[in-house]
Amino acid sequence: MRSRAQWFFGGILILIGFLLLLSNLFNVDFGVFCWPTFFILIGVIILLRPRMLPTETNFKFIPLGDVRRKGEWQVQPEEFWILLGSLYLDLSEAKLPRGETTYRIFSFIGDVRVYLPEGMGVSVSNIAFISDDRYMGMKRGGLFVPVEWSSEGYEDAERKLRIERYSFLGSVKVRRPKES
Repeated sequence: MRSRAQWFFGGILILIGFLLLLSNLFNVDFGVFCWPTFFILIGVIILLRPRMLPTETNFKFIPLGDVRRKGEWQVQPEEFWILLGSLYLDLSEAKLPRGETTYRIFSFIGDVRVYLPEGMGVSVSNIAFISDDRYMGMKRGGLFVPVEWSSEGYEDAERKLRIERYSFLGSVKVRRPKES
């Protein structure tokens, strides 16, 4: 998964650089074409994305604001598109299904905070331009540093959470409730 996302973001950066180079060499303003095309593509993706997801996955588009889940709630696969906002998941009292549950988060600027119950495994795939992450006491992140991290015993855990996050700026913090 990390490899595919790296190819995608790397390809976009190369394309932008190539267009800027051509713009300077031939005195052509590609911005006149690129920005409208960019907004059209984003609109099409937002409209069609829910149809491309597996049937059990919930899709939520949140332009501004936070998503908070705490107390007793049913954990299920979800995908979030958040322009400016954060996602807070407290799984300590949640109803957790057996097997792996995937949360996919696309955001421009935002944080992800996850509180896990004992015995639950977690795996994080995080690609961000600027990121400051903490995974159960370990600090990671920096400037465009893709992160793949899994908790100890993830493969053998009965209940697992897979977090896939793609963002421009933000942080991911994963901890057990007793940790600060």
